Amino acid sequence: MLTKNGTTALLLVLCLLLGSMTGCASPKATAASLTEGITANTVDTQGALTEEALKAARDFATALWHESLAKEGENTLVSPLSVFLALGMTANGAQEDTLSAFQNVLGLPLDTLNLVSRALAEKLMGVSGSTILHIANSIWYDEDFQAHEEFLQTNVDYFDAAAYQAPFRKAETVTMINNWVKDRTQGLIPDIIDRLDPANVMVLVNTLYLNAKWQQQFDPADTDQGNFTLCDGSTVAVDFMSNDVRPEQVLSHQGAQGVLLPYDDDQLAYIAVLPPAGMTANQYAATLNGDAFSDLLASAQEEKILLLLPKYASEYDITLNEGLKRLGLARAFDPELADFGRMGTAGNDLFISQVIHKTRIEVAEKGTEAAAATGVVMDITSALLDDYRTIAFNRPFVYAVVDLDTGLPLFLGVLANPVN
Repeated sequence: MLTKNGTTALLLVLCLLLGSMTGCASPKATAASLTEGITANTVDTQGALTEEALKAARDFATALWHESLAKEGENTLVSPLSVFLALGMTANGAQEDTLSAFQNVLGLPLDTLNLVSRALAEKLMGVSGSTILHIANSIWYDEDFQAHEEFLQTNVDYFDAAAYQAPFRKAETVTMINNWVKDRTQGLIPDIIDRLDPANVMVLVNTLYLNAKWQQQFDPADTDQGNFTLCDGSTVAVDFMSNDVRPEQVLSHQGAQGVLLPYDDDQLAYIAVLPPAGMTANQYAATLNGDAFSDLLASAQEEKILLLLPKYASEYDITLNEGLKRLGLARAFDPELADFGRMGTAGNDLFISQVIHKTRIEVAEKGTEAAAATGVVMDITSALLDDYRTIAFNRPFVYAVVDLDTGLPLFLGVLANPVN
Protein backbone atom coordinates (compact mmCIF):
# COMPACT_ATOMS: atom_id res chain seq x y z
CA MET A 1 0.00 0.00 0.00
CA LEU A 2 1.34 3.40 -0.97
CA THR A 3 1.72 6.08 1.65
CA LYS A 4 0.99 9.73 0.87
CA ASN A 5 4.70 10.36 0.27
CA GLY A 6 4.94 7.17 -1.78
CA THR A 7 2.10 8.36 -3.98
CA THR A 8 3.88 11.68 -4.48
CA ALA A 9 7.05 9.87 -5.50
CA LEU A 10 5.19 7.68 -7.97
CA LEU A 11 3.53 10.73 -9.54
CA LEU A 12 6.92 12.42 -9.87
CA VAL A 13 8.32 9.38 -11.64
CA LEU A 14 5.38 9.23 -14.02
CA CYS A 15 5.67 12.95 -14.79
CA LEU A 16 9.36 12.69 -15.54
CA LEU A 17 8.87 9.63 -17.71
CA LEU A 18 5.74 10.61 -19.59
CA GLY A 19 5.82 14.40 -19.50
CA SER A 20 2.87 16.07 -21.06
CA MET A 21 1.15 12.73 -21.81
CA THR A 22 0.24 12.48 -18.13
CA GLY A 23 -0.86 16.09 -17.79
CA CYS A 24 1.89 16.70 -15.24
CA ALA A 25 3.98 18.99 -17.44
CA SER A 26 4.04 22.65 -16.50
CA PRO A 27 1.22 24.57 -18.19
CA LYS A 28 2.07 26.36 -21.41
CA ALA A 29 2.12 30.13 -21.51
CA THR A 30 -1.03 31.83 -22.73
CA ALA A 31 -1.64 35.43 -23.72
CA ALA A 32 -4.44 37.42 -22.12
CA SER A 33 -5.96 40.20 -24.22
CA LEU A 34 -5.74 43.63 -22.58
CA THR A 35 -7.76 45.42 -25.25
CA GLU A 36 -10.71 43.06 -25.58
CA GLY A 37 -12.97 45.39 -23.61
CA ILE A 38 -11.64 48.64 -25.05
CA THR A 39 -13.83 50.31 -27.68
CA ALA A 40 -12.02 52.51 -30.19
CA ASN A 41 -13.07 56.15 -30.19
CA THR A 42 -14.12 57.77 -33.44
CA VAL A 43 -11.18 59.68 -34.91
CA ASP A 44 -11.57 62.25 -37.69
CA THR A 45 -8.45 62.09 -39.88
CA GLN A 46 -9.74 64.40 -42.61
CA GLY A 47 -7.03 66.89 -43.52
CA ALA A 48 -4.38 65.12 -41.43
CA LEU A 49 -2.09 64.34 -44.36
CA THR A 50 -0.90 67.88 -44.94
CA GLU A 51 2.16 68.58 -47.07
CA GLU A 52 4.03 69.54 -43.88
CA ALA A 53 3.16 66.19 -42.26
CA LEU A 54 4.07 64.21 -45.37
CA LYS A 55 7.38 66.06 -45.68
CA ALA A 56 8.19 65.12 -42.08
CA ALA A 57 7.43 61.46 -42.86
CA ARG A 58 9.57 61.56 -46.02
CA ASP A 59 12.44 63.23 -44.20
CA PHE A 60 12.35 60.55 -41.51
CA ALA A 61 12.18 57.83 -44.17
CA THR A 62 15.30 58.95 -46.02
CA ALA A 63 17.19 59.74 -42.80
CA LEU A 64 16.46 56.23 -41.50
CA TRP A 65 17.54 54.79 -44.86
CA HIS A 66 20.88 56.60 -44.61
CA GLU A 67 21.45 55.26 -41.11
CA SER A 68 20.55 51.71 -42.21
CA LEU A 69 22.72 51.34 -45.31
CA ALA A 70 24.72 48.14 -45.37
CA LYS A 71 28.36 48.05 -46.44
CA GLU A 72 29.10 48.86 -50.05
CA GLY A 73 28.20 45.84 -52.18
CA GLU A 74 25.66 44.41 -49.70
CA ASN A 75 21.87 44.57 -50.01
CA THR A 76 19.86 46.97 -47.87
CA LEU A 77 16.10 46.96 -47.42
CA VAL A 78 14.14 48.85 -44.76
CA SER A 79 10.50 49.87 -44.34
CA PRO A 80 10.49 53.40 -42.91
CA LEU A 81 6.70 53.27 -42.58
CA SER A 82 6.89 50.19 -40.35
CA VAL A 83 9.51 51.86 -38.15
CA PHE A 84 7.54 55.15 -38.14
CA LEU A 85 4.41 53.38 -36.87
CA ALA A 86 6.26 51.29 -34.28
CA LEU A 87 7.99 54.38 -32.90
CA GLY A 88 4.69 56.27 -33.03
CA MET A 89 3.09 53.71 -30.73
CA THR A 90 6.10 53.90 -28.41
CA ALA A 91 6.04 57.71 -28.34
CA ASN A 92 2.62 57.63 -26.70
CA GLY A 93 4.24 56.20 -23.58
CA ALA A 94 6.97 58.83 -23.42
CA GLN A 95 6.88 62.12 -21.55
CA GLU A 96 8.98 65.23 -20.88
CA ASP A 97 12.35 65.28 -22.70
CA THR A 98 11.96 61.69 -23.95
CA LEU A 99 8.72 62.65 -25.72
CA SER A 100 10.45 65.71 -27.19
CA ALA A 101 13.15 63.44 -28.64
CA PHE A 102 10.52 61.26 -30.37
CA GLN A 103 8.78 64.34 -31.76
CA ASN A 104 12.04 65.77 -33.07
CA VAL A 105 13.11 62.52 -34.73
CA LEU A 106 9.70 61.83 -36.30
CA GLY A 107 9.21 65.49 -37.14
CA LEU A 108 5.69 65.87 -35.70
CA PRO A 109 4.06 66.77 -32.37
CA LEU A 110 2.44 63.76 -30.72
CA ASP A 111 -1.20 64.63 -31.47
CA THR A 112 -0.36 65.20 -35.13
CA LEU A 113 1.80 62.07 -35.23
CA ASN A 114 -1.14 59.98 -34.03
CA LEU A 115 -3.53 61.48 -36.59
CA VAL A 116 -1.03 61.08 -39.42
CA SER A 117 -0.31 57.47 -38.44
CA ARG A 118 -3.98 56.56 -38.52
CA ALA A 119 -4.60 58.51 -41.74
CA LEU A 120 -1.67 56.81 -43.49
CA ALA A 121 -2.86 53.36 -42.45
CA GLU A 122 -6.43 54.09 -43.59
CA LYS A 123 -5.25 55.47 -46.91
CA LEU A 124 -2.82 52.68 -47.70
CA MET A 125 -5.09 49.83 -46.65
CA GLY A 126 -7.82 51.33 -48.82
CA VAL A 127 -5.95 50.77 -52.08
CA SER A 128 -7.97 49.43 -54.98
CA GLY A 129 -7.18 46.95 -57.74
CA SER A 130 -5.80 43.57 -56.75
CA THR A 131 -3.30 45.02 -54.26
CA ILE A 132 -3.27 43.56 -50.77
CA LEU A 133 -1.75 45.92 -48.20
CA HIS A 134 -2.14 45.06 -44.55
CA ILE A 135 -0.80 46.96 -41.54
CA ALA A 136 -1.05 45.50 -38.04
CA ASN A 137 0.15 46.59 -34.61
CA SER A 138 0.39 44.84 -31.28
CA ILE A 139 1.81 45.42 -27.82
CA TRP A 140 3.03 42.55 -25.64
CA TYR A 141 3.47 42.92 -21.87
CA ASP A 142 5.11 40.70 -19.31
CA GLU A 143 2.63 39.30 -16.79
CA ASP A 144 4.18 41.37 -13.97
CA PHE A 145 3.84 44.72 -15.78
CA GLN A 146 0.66 46.78 -15.45
CA ALA A 147 -0.22 48.95 -18.45
CA HIS A 148 -1.85 52.35 -18.11
CA GLU A 149 -5.38 52.34 -19.52
CA GLU A 150 -4.85 55.67 -21.30
CA PHE A 151 -1.81 54.33 -23.15
CA LEU A 152 -3.78 51.30 -24.33
CA GLN A 153 -6.77 53.44 -25.36
CA THR A 154 -4.61 55.80 -27.43
CA ASN A 155 -2.93 52.94 -29.26
CA VAL A 156 -6.31 51.35 -29.96
CA ASP A 157 -7.72 54.65 -31.25
CA TYR A 158 -4.86 55.62 -33.54
CA PHE A 159 -2.95 52.39 -34.27
CA ASP A 160 -5.69 49.75 -33.94
CA ALA A 161 -3.19 47.97 -31.70
CA ALA A 162 -4.06 44.77 -29.89
CA ALA A 163 -2.41 44.30 -26.49
CA TYR A 164 -1.55 41.01 -24.80
CA GLN A 165 -0.09 39.96 -21.49
CA ALA A 166 1.99 36.80 -21.17
CA PRO A 167 4.85 35.45 -19.03
CA PHE A 168 8.05 36.68 -20.68
CA ARG A 169 10.10 34.04 -18.87
CA LYS A 170 8.43 31.26 -20.83
CA ALA A 171 9.74 30.35 -24.27
CA GLU A 172 6.17 29.98 -25.56
CA THR A 173 5.73 33.76 -25.33
CA VAL A 174 8.52 34.27 -27.86
CA THR A 175 6.77 31.76 -30.10
CA MET A 176 3.43 33.58 -29.74
CA ILE A 177 4.96 36.94 -30.70
CA ASN A 178 6.79 35.42 -33.66
CA ASN A 179 3.69 33.55 -34.83
CA TRP A 180 1.72 36.80 -34.68
CA VAL A 181 4.34 38.39 -36.97
CA LYS A 182 4.51 35.36 -39.27
CA ASP A 183 0.73 35.23 -39.69
CA ARG A 184 0.43 38.91 -40.55
CA THR A 185 3.28 38.87 -43.08
CA GLN A 186 2.08 35.70 -44.82
CA GLY A 187 5.22 33.91 -43.67
CA LEU A 188 7.67 36.33 -45.33
CA ILE A 189 8.92 37.44 -41.90
CA PRO A 190 8.90 34.21 -39.83
CA ASP A 191 10.13 35.81 -36.60
CA ILE A 192 11.08 39.15 -35.05
CA ILE A 193 12.76 38.17 -31.75
CA ASP A 194 15.05 35.31 -30.74
CA ARG A 195 14.45 35.42 -27.01
CA LEU A 196 13.15 37.54 -24.15
CA ASP A 197 15.66 38.49 -21.47
CA PRO A 198 14.81 38.97 -17.76
CA ALA A 199 14.88 42.76 -18.13
CA ASN A 200 12.40 42.79 -21.05
CA VAL A 201 8.89 43.82 -20.00
CA MET A 202 7.26 45.03 -23.23
CA VAL A 203 7.53 44.53 -26.99
CA LEU A 204 5.72 46.85 -29.42
CA VAL A 205 5.36 45.35 -32.89
CA ASN A 206 4.34 46.66 -36.30
CA THR A 207 3.93 44.54 -39.41
CA LEU A 208 3.38 45.58 -43.00
CA TYR A 209 2.49 43.19 -45.82
CA LEU A 210 2.19 44.05 -49.52
CA ASN A 211 1.18 41.94 -52.50
CA ALA A 212 0.75 44.00 -55.65
CA LYS A 213 0.46 43.16 -59.34
CA TRP A 214 2.03 45.29 -62.05
CA GLN A 215 -0.34 47.45 -64.08
CA GLN A 216 1.42 45.88 -67.09
CA GLN A 217 2.77 42.48 -66.13
CA PHE A 218 5.94 41.08 -67.65
CA ASP A 219 5.62 38.11 -69.99
CA PRO A 220 7.65 35.21 -68.52
CA ALA A 221 8.51 34.19 -72.09
CA ASP A 222 10.50 37.42 -72.40
CA THR A 223 12.55 36.77 -69.26
CA ASP A 224 16.12 35.98 -70.28
CA GLN A 225 19.40 35.49 -68.50
CA GLY A 226 22.08 38.16 -68.54
CA ASN A 227 25.06 39.40 -66.52
CA PHE A 228 24.76 41.71 -63.56
CA THR A 229 27.96 43.63 -62.70
CA LEU A 230 28.85 43.87 -59.03
CA CYS A 231 30.54 46.85 -57.40
CA ASP A 232 33.93 45.07 -57.53
CA GLY A 233 33.63 44.64 -61.31
CA SER A 234 32.80 40.94 -61.30
CA THR A 235 29.58 39.64 -62.83
CA VAL A 236 26.83 37.21 -61.88
CA ALA A 237 24.16 35.60 -64.07
CA VAL A 238 20.65 36.93 -63.41
CA ASP A 239 17.20 36.52 -64.98
CA PHE A 240 16.12 39.85 -66.50
CA MET A 241 12.45 40.60 -67.10
CA SER A 242 11.45 42.60 -70.19
CA ASN A 243 8.45 43.40 -72.37
CA ASP A 244 10.39 44.61 -75.38
CA VAL A 245 10.15 48.28 -76.35
CA ARG A 246 7.16 50.02 -74.83
CA PRO A 247 6.23 53.32 -73.12
CA GLU A 248 7.34 53.57 -69.50
CA GLN A 249 7.50 56.32 -66.90
CA VAL A 250 11.17 57.33 -66.96
CA LEU A 251 12.85 59.15 -64.06
CA SER A 252 15.70 61.60 -64.47
CA HIS A 253 17.25 63.43 -61.53
CA GLN A 254 20.69 65.02 -61.13
CA GLY A 255 22.35 62.58 -63.51
CA ALA A 256 20.46 59.53 -62.24
CA GLN A 257 18.17 57.57 -64.58
CA GLY A 258 15.34 55.30 -63.56
CA VAL A 259 11.88 53.92 -64.17
CA LEU A 260 8.57 54.06 -62.34
CA LEU A 261 6.34 50.98 -62.68
CA PRO A 262 2.78 51.38 -61.35
CA TYR A 263 0.79 48.58 -59.77
CA ASP A 264 -2.77 47.90 -60.83
CA ASP A 265 -4.21 49.74 -57.83
CA ASP A 266 -3.25 53.05 -59.47
CA GLN A 267 -1.82 54.24 -56.16
CA LEU A 268 1.36 52.31 -55.51
CA ALA A 269 4.38 51.93 -57.76
CA TYR A 270 7.85 50.44 -57.86
CA ILE A 271 10.83 52.58 -58.82
CA ALA A 272 14.35 51.56 -59.82
CA VAL A 273 17.11 54.17 -60.23
CA LEU A 274 20.64 53.87 -61.67
CA PRO A 275 23.08 56.24 -59.90
CA PRO A 276 24.96 58.88 -61.93
CA ALA A 277 28.23 57.87 -63.58
CA GLY A 278 31.11 57.69 -61.11
CA MET A 279 28.81 57.32 -58.09
CA THR A 280 28.01 54.09 -56.25
CA ALA A 281 24.47 53.16 -55.29
CA ASN A 282 25.24 53.82 -51.61
CA GLN A 283 26.71 57.22 -52.42
CA TYR A 284 23.65 58.15 -54.44
CA ALA A 285 21.29 56.89 -51.73
CA ALA A 286 23.05 59.17 -49.25
CA THR A 287 22.19 62.22 -51.40
CA LEU A 288 18.44 61.56 -51.34
CA ASN A 289 16.65 63.45 -48.60
CA GLY A 290 12.89 63.91 -48.44
CA ASP A 291 12.84 66.82 -50.90
CA ALA A 292 15.21 65.15 -53.37
CA PHE A 293 13.09 61.99 -53.29
CA SER A 294 10.00 64.05 -54.11
CA ASP A 295 11.86 65.72 -56.99
CA LEU A 296 12.88 62.30 -58.30
CA LEU A 297 9.27 61.12 -58.40
CA ALA A 298 8.11 64.37 -59.96
CA SER A 299 10.57 63.92 -62.84
CA ALA A 300 8.61 61.00 -64.32
CA GLN A 301 8.02 61.36 -68.05
CA GLU A 302 6.62 58.80 -70.48
CA GLU A 303 9.18 57.51 -72.96
CA LYS A 304 9.60 54.44 -75.13
CA ILE A 305 12.36 52.27 -73.72
CA LEU A 306 13.57 48.69 -73.59
CA LEU A 307 13.45 47.84 -69.93
CA LEU A 308 15.57 45.04 -68.43
CA LEU A 309 14.72 44.52 -64.79
CA PRO A 310 16.31 41.80 -62.65
CA LYS A 311 13.97 39.23 -61.16
CA TYR A 312 15.05 39.00 -57.55
CA ALA A 313 14.29 38.34 -53.91
CA SER A 314 16.04 40.16 -51.09
CA GLU A 315 15.79 40.17 -47.32
CA TYR A 316 17.45 42.28 -44.67
CA ASP A 317 17.46 42.58 -40.92
CA ILE A 318 19.01 45.25 -38.79
CA THR A 319 19.03 46.50 -35.22
CA LEU A 320 18.28 50.21 -35.48
CA ASN A 321 19.58 51.27 -32.06
CA GLU A 322 22.68 53.16 -33.18
CA GLY A 323 21.03 54.75 -36.20
CA LEU A 324 18.10 56.05 -34.15
CA LYS A 325 20.49 57.37 -31.51
CA ARG A 326 22.34 59.33 -34.19
CA LEU A 327 19.02 60.71 -35.43
CA GLY A 328 18.34 62.11 -31.95
CA LEU A 329 16.60 59.36 -29.98
CA ALA A 330 19.53 58.51 -27.67
CA ARG A 331 17.63 59.53 -24.54
CA ALA A 332 15.02 56.81 -25.11
CA PHE A 333 17.77 54.15 -24.99
CA ASP A 334 19.41 55.52 -21.82
CA PRO A 335 18.25 53.81 -18.58
CA GLU A 336 19.09 56.95 -16.62
CA LEU A 337 17.39 59.47 -18.92
CA ALA A 338 14.48 57.66 -20.59
CA ASP A 339 11.03 58.62 -19.33
CA PHE A 340 8.14 56.36 -20.38
CA GLY A 341 5.92 57.22 -17.42
CA ARG A 342 2.77 57.18 -19.57
CA MET A 343 3.17 53.51 -20.50
CA GLY A 344 2.33 51.90 -17.21
CA THR A 345 3.45 51.05 -13.71
CA ALA A 346 7.17 51.76 -13.24
CA GLY A 347 7.18 53.51 -16.62
CA ASN A 348 9.78 55.96 -15.39
CA ASP A 349 12.16 53.01 -15.13
CA LEU A 350 11.60 51.80 -18.70
CA PHE A 351 13.93 52.33 -21.62
CA ILE A 352 14.28 50.98 -25.16
CA SER A 353 16.82 48.16 -25.35
CA GLN A 354 16.34 47.22 -29.02
CA VAL A 355 14.55 48.33 -32.17
CA ILE A 356 14.62 45.29 -34.46
CA HIS A 357 13.67 45.60 -38.12
CA LYS A 358 13.27 42.80 -40.69
CA THR A 359 12.21 43.03 -44.33
CA ARG A 360 11.77 40.84 -47.41
CA ILE A 361 10.84 41.64 -51.02
CA GLU A 362 10.24 39.47 -54.09
CA VAL A 363 10.07 41.10 -57.53
CA ALA A 364 8.84 38.91 -60.40
CA GLU A 365 6.83 38.97 -63.64
CA LYS A 366 3.41 39.29 -61.98
CA GLY A 367 4.32 41.91 -59.42
CA THR A 368 5.84 42.48 -56.00
CA GLU A 369 5.40 40.78 -52.65
CA ALA A 370 7.03 42.41 -49.65
CA ALA A 371 6.79 42.46 -45.89
CA ALA A 372 8.35 44.25 -42.95
CA ALA A 373 8.24 43.91 -39.20
CA THR A 374 9.54 46.26 -36.53
CA GLY A 375 9.83 45.39 -32.85
CA VAL A 376 10.53 47.92 -30.10
CA VAL A 377 11.75 46.03 -27.03
CA MET A 378 11.32 47.83 -23.70
CA ASP A 379 13.46 46.96 -20.67
CA ILE A 380 13.11 47.81 -17.02
CA THR A 381 16.11 49.04 -15.04
CA SER A 382 17.87 46.27 -13.13
CA ALA A 383 17.03 47.80 -9.77
CA LEU A 384 13.41 46.76 -10.26
CA LEU A 385 14.07 43.19 -11.33
CA ASP A 386 13.17 40.33 -9.05
CA ASP A 387 16.04 39.02 -6.96
CA TYR A 388 16.70 35.68 -8.59
CA ARG A 389 19.47 33.76 -10.28
CA THR A 390 19.53 31.63 -13.38
CA ILE A 391 20.65 28.01 -13.48
CA ALA A 392 21.15 26.94 -17.06
CA PHE A 393 21.62 23.29 -17.88
CA ASN A 394 23.68 24.13 -20.90
CA ARG A 395 26.51 21.64 -20.34
CA PRO A 396 26.66 17.91 -19.35
CA PHE A 397 24.78 17.16 -16.15
CA VAL A 398 23.60 14.32 -13.90
CA TYR A 399 19.92 13.55 -13.45
CA ALA A 400 17.78 11.20 -11.43
CA VAL A 401 14.27 10.00 -10.69
CA VAL A 402 13.99 9.67 -6.92
CA ASP A 403 11.52 8.12 -4.49
CA LEU A 404 11.06 11.06 -2.15
CA ASP A 405 9.72 8.80 0.64
CA THR A 406 12.84 6.66 0.80
CA GLY A 407 15.36 8.75 -1.06
CA LEU A 408 15.88 5.81 -3.38
CA PRO A 409 16.92 6.76 -6.90
CA LEU A 410 14.80 4.94 -9.44
CA PHE A 411 16.84 6.26 -12.34
CA LEU A 412 20.26 7.91 -12.48
CA GLY A 413 21.82 9.38 -15.55
CA VAL A 414 24.26 11.78 -17.13
CA LEU A 415 23.16 13.87 -20.09
CA ALA A 416 26.26 14.60 -22.11
CA ASN A 417 24.62 15.29 -25.49
CA PRO A 418 20.90 16.11 -25.68
CA VAL A 419 20.71 15.44 -29.44
CA ASN A 420 22.42 12.01 -29.40
